[in-house]
Amino acid sequence: YASTSKFGVKGLEEAANLLKLARNRAQNLGIWFHVGTQCVDVNCYAKALIYTGKVIAYACVPLEVIDVGGGFPVSYPDSIPPHLSSYMDIIQKGCKNLPLEFVSKARVWCEPGRALVATACSLIIRVESRRGTTNILYVNDGVYGNLHEAGPPRRWKFPFRLLRHSVAELASFALSGPTSDEADYISGPFVLPSDVSTGDYIELRQFGAYNTELRTSFSGFDQTVVTEAEKVLMLMTPGLDDEETELTTN
Repeated sequence: YASTSKFGVKGLEEAANLLKLARNRAQNLGIWFHVGTQCVDVNCYAKALIYTGKVIAYACVPLEVIDVGGGFPVSYPDSIPPHLSSYMDIIQKGCKNLPLEFVSKARVWCEPGRALVATACSLIIRVESRRGTTNILYVNDGVYGNLHEAGPPRRWKFPFRLLRHSVAELASFALSGPTSDEADYISGPFVLPSDVSTGDYIELRQFGAYNTELRTSFSGFDQTVVTEAEKVLMLMTPGLDDEETELTTN
């Protein structure tokens, strides 16, 4: 959804008038935009900064902060983003094209959330039941717990693996959470060894953003145990996880 549906202002003139009004009262004044979470199109930042420049020029007031928001992405199985340096290049170029007379002393802020924490957490779930040879796995966590983003309506795809060795052929599975709510169901597909069975454990990675924060104790099923482990990446994010990356700012 557009941030203007909850916050901020709509239109160039309204935004500029708000800056003018705030300038008369604020010791430090800035302008903020947000291109949206998991943004894989670097040009969104370019477009946002062009519009930001128009607002600043229309308002004709000096600013102390240019906040480019968040949206910096990480890799998921169905979403491999451009290299992080391409985002920095676009933002630097866009900031240099802002009206210099009003931003010469401004600091550039950003709000990386997902990009900082997504790889910091994995979730391990247990298969409680597999009825016969059906391809539905009944697990001890679900959309009311740590699997919120994996279920509807978002249906994020996370890297996953069975936590034991198997030479069985692969098959597609769905996950059913522990509550009686029919919405507590994650269609996946989760491609796992076909012999997955009761008592097996499945690890889902890139789980550090939003999932644990959104979990509830609905129906008393919140029994999450948190422990520290050595970080081993399953999916690399270009510019974040490769050790040879060096980002510079001017």
